[in-house]
Amino acid sequence: MLWADSQGHDVTVCFISSQSIDQISPEEVALTPEDSSFSQTGLKVASKIKIRVTKIVTIECRLLQRRLGRLADQHLQAFNQVLKLAFQLE
Repeated sequence: MLWADSQGHDVTVCFISSQSIDQISPEEVALTPEDSSFSQTGLKVASKIKIRVTKIVTIECRLLQRRLGRLADQHLQAFNQVLKLAFQLE
């Protein structure tokens, strides 16, 4: 989840994929079991966060079934850098 509205009705999310984890583009962040904080993510296999403008959506909270996990600080920092790159903020 990238953002939640103050009333708790909508959230903005991006997609996570376990496909082609060995090929990471500049708009993606790898999450691998070798990372010391991997267990916090709630993922079962190595995955990548896809941060593509066309893959970010805002949906109603009721469509979410459960929280999978959390990103550790190091992943959040990498994720923030990729967001800046994807949206040309730097």
